[in-house]
Amino acid sequence: MSFNHVAITTKNLLATHRFYTDALGFTLAKVDIVDNPFGGWMRHAMYDTGDGSLLAILEFNDDSMGEYRTDLSTGLGLPSFANHIAFGAHDLDDLEGHRLRLLDHGHGCVVMDHHYAIALYADDPNGIMVEFSAALRPMRTEENRRLALELIHAATPAVNTLQPPMEFFEPVAAVSASTIIENARPVAARIA
Repeated sequence: MSFNHVAITTKNLLATHRFYTDALGFTLAKVDIVDNPFGGWMRHAMYDTGDGSLLAILEFNDDSMGEYRTDLSTGLGLPSFANHIAFGAHDLDDLEGHRLRLLDHGHGCVVMDHHYAIALYADDPNGIMVEFSAALRPMRTEENRRLALELIHAATPAVNTLQPPMEFFEPVAAVSASTIIENARPVAARIA
């Protein structure tokens, strides 16, 4: 069964809209303005992520709600990666395109080699981590399922203490031509 949509909240729909359309390339599909059953009204925006799946973003307009947090993980005292939204990248070139687009729109990001996939991470304006992941090898194998069942039931599993290779990228206002050429190398070439 596929996801129809995932929903998140924002306090600033215009900033969030710019992130998901400009920096990520999603398409605004629909906006509804509806009564909030708890008071006031809300703006409900739906974004097509590129494959027909949707991301819903809600902006509440009700002063009686008081202060609330939109950062899914850090708002609960968890690391930012604990609750995040992951999108598929077709391949490493697609992942590189997402990295460059994020940087071009002023958003830093991290590229991480998980050995089964290369992943790109960035935070949206609400403090919600988003990920793009490009598979390097099939995850859905009989061997992986067998090992997964062992690990999910293990009372004291062996802990992998090796940190995956990571690269951090920050946007820059002006860069030299050699920096642009260096940054244009495919993600896999930099991580290998």
